[in-house]
Amino acid sequence: MNRFIHIILCTGLMLQGCSTIKGLFGKRSIGDPNDPDFLNRVQELKSAYRGGNVRALDELIEVYEDEDLHVKLRVAAGKTLAQTQHPRALHAISEMVATTTAVDYPAAE
Repeated sequence: MNRFIHIILCTGLMLQGCSTIKGLFGKRSIGDPNDPDFLNRVQELKSAYRGGNVRALDELIEVYEDEDLHVKLRVAAGKTLAQTQHPRALHAISEMVATTTAVDYPAAE
C-alpha cells in the first residue's frame, strides 16, 4: 500500500511540469485580452528563458505564431524572440517574414 502511494506521488510530481496536464486544470490563456496584464506574461517568459528555461522560448514561439492571439501580444513576443538571438527564435521570425504578405501602407490609406 505504501508503495502504491509513493508511486502516485512521484507520478504526480513528474507530471506537474507537463503543459498538457496544466491545461487540464484551468490554466488561463496567455492571450486573454480581458486579462489586464497579459503582456506581462511575455516578460515572464523572457525572464524564464534567461534563467535557463528553454521551454519558455518554445512558448514564446507558439505565441508569436498563433494567429488567434491579440496582435500586440504577438508583436511583443516577436520582439522578445529577436532579442534572444536564439537560432530557433530567428528561424521562427524568418518563417513568419517569408510567409506573410507585405502591406503597402501608402496604398492602404
